[in-house]
Amino acid sequence: MAKAQSKKPSKDSQEPKTSKKSDAPESSLAAQPWAMASISRYRARGGLLGFIFGAVVAWQAHSDLAMIGIWAIVAGIVCRLLGWWIGIIIWEAAVPAEAIGRQREVFEEWQAKIDERRKQSGE
Repeated sequence: MAKAQSKKPSKDSQEPKTSKKSDAPESSLAAQPWAMASISRYRARGGLLGFIFGAVVAWQAHSDLAMIGIWAIVAGIVCRLLGWWIGIIIWEAAVPAEAIGRQREVFEEWQAKIDERRKQSGE
C-alpha cells in the first residue's frame, strides 16, 4: 500500500512575507536627534551624580577605600540607568506633543491662506 504524501511546500520554496510601511512620519525617539542627545545627557548626569552620591554615602559610613569605590560604581551604574529611563519617559511624552503642535501650526497657516484668498476674491 502506498502512503499518501502531503503536498506541503517546503520552507525554502515559500516567498518571504514583506511588510508594507506606511507613509506616516516617524514618531520614534530614534528619529529625533535632539531627543537622543538629551537622553544621553540625562544618562551622563545621572551616572555622575550617582557616582558622587554613592561615594559620599559610603564615606559617611566610614567604609574603607575599596568599598567606597565599589559603592560609587554601583550607585553610578544604577543612577545612569535611572537617568536613561527618566529621559525616555520624558521624551516619549514630548515627541507626540511636538508633532501635534506642528500640525496645529500647519493648520493655522493653511487657515490663514484660505482666509486671505476669501478676502481677495470677495473684494
